[in-house]
Parts: sequence; C-alpha cells; structure tokens
Amino acid sequence: MAYQHRFLATGTVFYVEDNGVWSLADINGDGSQDLVYIKTRNTSTGKIEVHASFNQFRFQQHNLATDTVFGLEDNGTWLMQDWTGDGKADLIYIQTRKTSTNTVEVHVADAASGYQNFVLRTGTCFICDDNGVWTMSRKGDLVFIKTRNCGSNMIEYHVASKATNYQQFTQHVATDFGVEDNGTWCLAPKCDGDFADLYYIKTRNTKCGMVEVHAVSASSGWKSRVIDVATSFYPEDNGRWLMVDFTHHERPDLAYIKTRSTDTGKIEVHVTKPGEAVPRPFIGSSRNVRLDANTPNVLRAELQRSNGSWCDASIDLNMSLGNADGKFIWGRKSFQESAQGTRLNESVLSAELRKIDCSWVTDSFDLRDVIMNNDGVFQALDAPC
Repeated sequence: MAYQHRFLATGTVFYVEDNGVWSLADINGDGSQDLVYIKTRNTSTGKIEVHASFNQFRFQQHNLATDTVFGLEDNGTWLMQDWTGDGKADLIYIQTRKTSTNTVEVHVADAASGYQNFVLRTGTCFICDDNGVWTMSRKGDLVFIKTRNCGSNMIEYHVASKATNYQQFTQHVATDFGVEDNGTWCLAPKCDGDFADLYYIKTRNTKCGMVEVHAVSASSGWKSRVIDVATSFYPEDNGRWLMVDFTHHERPDLAYIKTRSTDTGKIEVHVTKPGEAVPRPFIGSSRNVRLDANTPNVLRAELQRSNGSWCDASIDLNMSLGNADGKFIWGRKSFQESAQGTRLNESVLSAELRKIDCSWVTDSFDLRDVIMNNDGVFQALDAPC
C-alpha cells in the first residue's frame, strides 16, 4: 500500500518557531532535500532570512543562516526552488497583493549570489487573486490552483509559462476535483511532460480517519485520478504537508514538517514513501476499452500508470468468467465456449449464453468491480468466498 511506511521521523536542529515558511528543497546542489526555513517575520537583520539544515547531516546541523536582498514583506507566497537551473534552490516570492503593476508579480533572488541579487522582477498575465494556492512547477511555470469562487465549481488549474516571462497563459483547466478546502493543494515535484500532476493532501474530514492523498494526472488534462489512498498519518494540522522528491521514486513522497506541539520540542520532519502502486478500478483509469475483434473473450484497453503515462494492456476473461446455466459467474472459466454475440458497453459485458437444455438466454455482467488497473496491468480480483 502507498504511503504506509514512515521511513523518516526525526527532530531537527531547529527549535519550534512559526515566523515564516518551512519547506524542503535542495540548497547545496547534492540532489537531496534539505530542511529550509524562510523567516519572514521578527528577523534580527530586518530582511527576509534563509536558514537551512542539510539532509546529509540528518537535519542536525544549522548549515545556512543568511539574510537576503528582500525586505520584510508578507503579501504573497514564498518558495524555495531551482529557478536558474544550477541545481540549487533559489528564493522566489510570488507577490499577490499590493503590487506596483496591479498584477501578480514574480521576484527571484538566486542561490549563486547567496540570495543577494535579483535575477527576475516582473509582472505577469495574472490579475491579483487570493482564492487559491500560488506555486511553481519544476519547470518554473507559474501555477494558480484556484480553490474558491471557481466559475466551473471544480478546482481549477491555471498556468503562465516561464518561457514567455509569465506574459502568456498555457492552461486554464477545470480539474476532476470538486471544490474543497480540507487540506493542502500542491503540485508533484516532477513534471508529467510539460506540466505537473495536481495533488490534494486531505487532512480534515477524511472518510477513513487518516490523512489521504489524492491526485489527478497532467497527461489526462487533470481529469483522471492517479491515486486515491489513505496514509499512515493520523489527521493533524500542526505544521506543513508537502509532496516531495525525497526518495527519487516515480511518484512523490509525502512529507510533514511539524512546527507545533512536537514531542521533541524541535521542528520535526516526517516522511512516507509511495510504496507500490495501488490497484484501482480500470473503468476510471482507462481509454479505448474494447473486446478483441477476433477473440471476444479478450479485453483490451490503454491503462494509465501511476506516473500518468498510458500503456496497452489485455486480459483473457475466459480465465475468470464462466457460464453457469445461462448466467455469468465470476470465479469460473471458459464462458466464451458457450457464448455468442459477446459485446461490451463501457464496463458491462453481455452475451447470449447456452443453457444446459441447449437453449440460449441473454445475460450481462459488470466488470467494473472485479477487474482492476494495477499500474498499467489488468488485475482480476478473486471471486468472493
């Protein structure tokens, strides 16, 4: 199961403090995720400060403490991300309120200068809006995840491209998610093609009483689910939840930076890895579903994998579906030997089945709940006892 194994749970060198933004990013360019604190209030220097503890020291050393070129300000979103492409996280400020251009603005101080020089200060094609989450994809595109006052009544995904200096939109999409605000909306740390998958870490009002991870893939236009799973975390809101590239798995890891009510009295980092792909109903993660033209007992489709890509798959229904005197029976075999006119309508298989008395009767069977998509491979479930 995904997100069940908490392979990291540790106190850090930082004492509990909540005067800024805690995050995970690669500060020193070694490819690992370091603990970063962007201090935006009550700084000793009167400037925005960046503090970091490196992953290689298990977050037990205070490896960076510096002021920056930014004056104190809290009219937007602060990020740590490699914008310049040198492998080290730059300091990014997406200003969404009180901007001089009357548009959302992007400001970047580069890591190479120790965050002392601006490499970008620009207005964008977005008008100021605070009805959602502002962030950036790994490619540096500016993304607005709109979670409130959505004209579509669905969570919306809006993108302005870095390639146009944020002057042109490349996406305006209503996603598969209904409007909801019981957790954290964020992007996958890696891009699926040109864009990033959309993740929802649900931390309140969950069905199963545990923190849940939900996602839709960029390759499907944010219409198809990548994962819907409960995790090993109990619901908690004493810190920041993130999807991060900690273990360099195909899918992101789930991280929780606990900043309040910690057992250690220090800032804590908790991380679970995605684990194996979770089987899901094929009907919601497939396309071009059909019976083979020459062998109608073979089901074929393109199935979506956990990384959002698509692959061809097939399964022989004769291995799990039988005919019991004119009735489809799951858990038996070789229905096609006594069937004719076999056809498929979405997930419902129909055929004329031969009875013991040699008469024929039409029956149907819904494959929806018995055939799963296991990361791009059809999986037939066992028959119930």
